[in-house]
Amino acid sequence: MLALIRKLQGSTLDHLETLLYRGVASGMTVADMADEIGRRFGVSEHGARVIARDQVSRLYSSMCELRHAELGVREFDWWTMADRRVRKLHRHLHGRRFAYSDPPSIGLPGNTSDGPCC
Repeated sequence: MLALIRKLQGSTLDHLETLLYRGVASGMTVADMADEIGRRFGVSEHGARVIARDQVSRLYSSMCELRHAELGVREFDWWTMADRRVRKLHRHLHGRRFAYSDPPSIGLPGNTSDGPCC
């Protein structure tokens, strides 16, 4: 995943970010954003899907954290997608409650430091 994004530098990375923000704001599906990423940036279909899924997940995670902070919510429950891509560590965290001030060592759901989902 990082290797795919590292290929996109400078203004290209800015264009990717804009595409993702606009896509989320307009209600585009992740699949549609992936198609657009593939067309605009010459990324393989698989690579585009991974980038779109990963980056949209991170964006939603950040927005959720900000909303919670504004509302005074101090804790969150970790829930996985319960599909075949869920990693073992994430299954272990499923259903557990954490404080935003003391999240798991890998980070917040949708914005983890253990890499993309696939």
